[in-house]
Amino acid sequence: MPRSTLTYPPEWADIYMPKNYIQSDWFNSIDDPITLIELQDTLSSLPNNKASGPSSITYEDIKYLDNHTKNFLVEFFNLILTYHTYPKEWNEALLFPIPKPKDWDCHINNI
Repeated sequence: MPRSTLTYPPEWADIYMPKNYIQSDWFNSIDDPITLIELQDTLSSLPNNKASGPSSITYEDIKYLDNHTKNFLVEFFNLILTYHTYPKEWNEALLFPIPKPKDWDCHINNI
């Protein structure tokens, strides 16, 4: 891993240069605790009828939790952010390749 932009390959240099348009105040609230309203807004934005993960818990299961349980989730997520520790199982995923309906010859325009 390069330690400065001077050691990046030339074709990557522009990508990793500091961006002048990024404002430092954009990050002022990044460490603020998650609120119940934020959790509810996020849950309401999730699509329905999607496959569950290895836990068999669907988005609908979480959406329809009572407020007491949602408050518990908020506390749990905030503890994760505070202590920078999360369940190791969250590093795991099941990936299932879905074949394309037609041959695409590895060209994105053919999808």
